[in-house]
Amino acid sequence: RQRMLGNLRRRTTQSGPAEGTTEPGVSCEDYAAAMRSPIASTAFCFSTVFLWFASSSAFADVTRVQPNDRVRTEVDGGRFTERTDPRWVAPSLDLASSLHAARIVWQIPLPEVVPAESVHHQRQHARRFDFRHVHFEATRQDRNDARATVALATQTEAPATQQRLFHSGQEGYPRYRIPTLVATNSGDLVAICEGRKDGGGLTGNVDLVCKRSRDNGRTWSKLQRIGDFGDDTFGNQSAVVDRHTGVIWVACTCSPGEHLEAAITRGETDRSTRVFVFSSDDDGETWSRPRDITSAVKQPAWTWYGCGPGVGIQLRDGRLLFAAYHCEGNQGKTVRSHSIYSDDHGQTWHLGGNAGGGNSESQVLQRRDGSIYLSARTSGGPHQRSLADSKDGGKTWSTKRFDESLYDAFCQASLLKLSPTAGQPRWLYCHPAGPGRRNLTVRMSRDEGRTWTGGTLRLRAGDSQYSSMARLRNGRVGVLYDCWQDNNYQLYFTTFATTQLQPE
Repeated sequence: RQRMLGNLRRRTTQSGPAEGTTEPGVSCEDYAAAMRSPIASTAFCFSTVFLWFASSSAFADVTRVQPNDRVRTEVDGGRFTERTDPRWVAPSLDLASSLHAARIVWQIPLPEVVPAESVHHQRQHARRFDFRHVHFEATRQDRNDARATVALATQTEAPATQQRLFHSGQEGYPRYRIPTLVATNSGDLVAICEGRKDGGGLTGNVDLVCKRSRDNGRTWSKLQRIGDFGDDTFGNQSAVVDRHTGVIWVACTCSPGEHLEAAITRGETDRSTRVFVFSSDDDGETWSRPRDITSAVKQPAWTWYGCGPGVGIQLRDGRLLFAAYHCEGNQGKTVRSHSIYSDDHGQTWHLGGNAGGGNSESQVLQRRDGSIYLSARTSGGPHQRSLADSKDGGKTWSTKRFDESLYDAFCQASLLKLSPTAGQPRWLYCHPAGPGRRNLTVRMSRDEGRTWTGGTLRLRAGDSQYSSMARLRNGRVGVLYDCWQDNNYQLYFTTFATTQLQPE
């Protein structure tokens, strides 16, 4: 739902030299009518830029403003390049309806580009139009290297459509569950989940499947089966992207498909759960064969085992780290979170420490001081999230504690760390806010998980289950989640801007 909050005018004015130039620099003044949130902005450029749009729109991530005679635009992932005569840049672009049909008008008087230039953007369509990036690149001989970086966003931006990505009956699978979403080094998205052929819980013939997107989740590839162990259960996956090598690593488990999860947990079966890893070095187009790492990461007395589910992280020293969980003890009644890690880019894997009893499905983030924050689903007791910390990269964990401010629906929840703003960290936590597994909600922490008062956004009312988040190349956050709808589980994809989070 759009709010017509009036016009937003952005103006930069000259003030002082820009770094590396002898020309005047800029300072920024922001004018906003009926705005509900502050506008964050920085600019470093000696040129003057006017940005204007009529009615509610999103404006974000304007980068690399330079004197030029070429304009390149990116609109929701669509890219257009216009070359014009050396005096004026004034093309009109009619975008296809798939890009929320709109008209963009640029006017840049090049003879006046030093010390000033102007851009005029006018919205001429009633539908929501996300304006993502504009790049001005100098091609004239008198090019200089001044830059302007602007991040503008308003509460007028409407939530994106809830896109049903995996649904019952698709490609012969009666049921899909358990989302994993990662963004590759190139910005592509890879969505992974379980395809359950027998249609029930985590038993029987279960495969791992994926889809890929190269346009921030607007369109997706066909379904691809990436893990199939015949009639066995292949799932409970977690994924991480090695930022040094670009390789996607998936950790998952394989259980005997002829047995129920409860029987495996009690240790009543002749075969138990095994742990595997496999990888892709081409952004998810092709995948390696799964490799059994059970002996390295699972103790013999453990019965049931799960990886994540969701995503892992890469620490600043390059270590790949997954949170996992297992069952042990008398008939597997004790469930504990633990960690596994690799220090050689996925070639070998090692078992980390336990993070307390009564914890199961977990996610982790690294703080600025290098310590690790673990957030876990509880197996009973108060509806509060269970937490633990590690100061040695996941080899050992502190005594668990509860966060009374975070409702736990006895369900998996997801974490995501964003880049800081104004020196403050930004963590996101996505979970069913209750009562029960209902009302999927995102919360922000600006103090690395100590409190979650940085704003909230409800993504879905009604039934909500597991989730996974990833940062998109356009600055938004993508969420893949599963829910019960139309008498079966479905997986939906949606996106949001962090500026949509509201104070509680």
